[in-house]
Amino acid sequence: MTTATLQKEIVELKAKVSLLEQAVLAPLDDEGEYRPAFVRSMLRRATEKPRRIFEFRKRGDLLKQLQH
Repeated sequence: MTTATLQKEIVELKAKVSLLEQAVLAPLDDEGEYRPAFVRSMLRRATEKPRRIFEFRKRGDLLKQLQH
C-alpha cells in the first residue's frame, strides 16, 4: 500500500469513528432539550400530586393542568 492510500483510509476511518461516537455517546435529540427550570418545575409538581388522575378531553386541557 502506498502512503497516499493509507492516508485516505485513515481519513475515512476517522470519519466513521466520529459518526459512531455521535450515535453511541451522544444521541441526537430531534425535539431539542428542555429548559432546566421547566424540568425542575414539572418534577416538583409530579411529587406534589403523585396520585391525582386527570382526563384530558380537549386540546388545551393538558396545558391548562400543567399551568396550575
